[in-house]
Amino acid sequence: MTRIAVTLLAAGLALSAPRAVVAQTPASATIADLGFMAGCWRGEFANGGLLEEVYAAPSSNLALGLSRFLRGDRAIQFEFTRITADSTGIALLPFPGGRPSEHAFRLTALEPGRATFEAPEHDFPKRIRYTRETDGSLTARIDGGTDESRAQEWRMQPVPCRPAGALAVVEAQFQAFNRHDAAALAAGVAPDFVWLSVSGDSVAVEVRGRAEFERGMAAYFAEFPDVRSAMENAVVNGRFVAFRERVRWTGKNGERSQSSLAVYEVEDGLIRRVWYYPAVRDR
Repeated sequence: MTRIAVTLLAAGLALSAPRAVVAQTPASATIADLGFMAGCWRGEFANGGLLEEVYAAPSSNLALGLSRFLRGDRAIQFEFTRITADSTGIALLPFPGGRPSEHAFRLTALEPGRATFEAPEHDFPKRIRYTRETDGSLTARIDGGTDESRAQEWRMQPVPCRPAGALAVVEAQFQAFNRHDAAALAAGVAPDFVWLSVSGDSVAVEVRGRAEFERGMAAYFAEFPDVRSAMENAVVNGRFVAFRERVRWTGKNGERSQSSLAVYEVEDGLIRRVWYYPAVRDR
């Protein structure tokens, strides 16, 4: 395995989404569309190797990643990754061992759940593709430029980005919400996540599971394209975070807002359960 291969597979974080969605053209792509790459991932492989990857949330023109390949407790390789956007498009440049690669990999295809970067002039790989699977794992593929060419694939699982206290985990969810990043929201919850609504003496399950949560949030953002949320008066008690959430959006009659009380339960850096109480309309 070459250093560039390890870097590129480690750089992979991709957004989970149904395959029926029509692919977005690279001409309309922005760095923000790659927000699904933010997070922490880990993959164990048959040869005893361990791959760890961390990607920071992108700014409007830059996304940065860090990866390392371990055998036992020894790091045998490390690499930085930089993704930039300019007038010529979006490009991924690996820095194996801290030195820039000879070639940058241009974003050539983007759709929800999949991003493809290519560098035809590079020896191998010529193409890197990241796919978020329905079970929440990430598959990173490198190949010679075609589906039939020599290829390697690795699957990695999401892991908590440590250290992260319960409040930091919830704050990250609010940031993803205000970016309208349904994939990042889903990555921040546990696979058996449950959303509960409390009304009087009854508690109802509104959402169960990571995939259902992501689909619901994507539909919600499509219906309310300018919705924003803020967390107020947060109180932390161990793994529980309680707060008032205030949501604002534009309705038919102008700006609207409402607030509700919520409690989030955080375990191992992921949100396990949330309880929401009846909302109060502010305007």
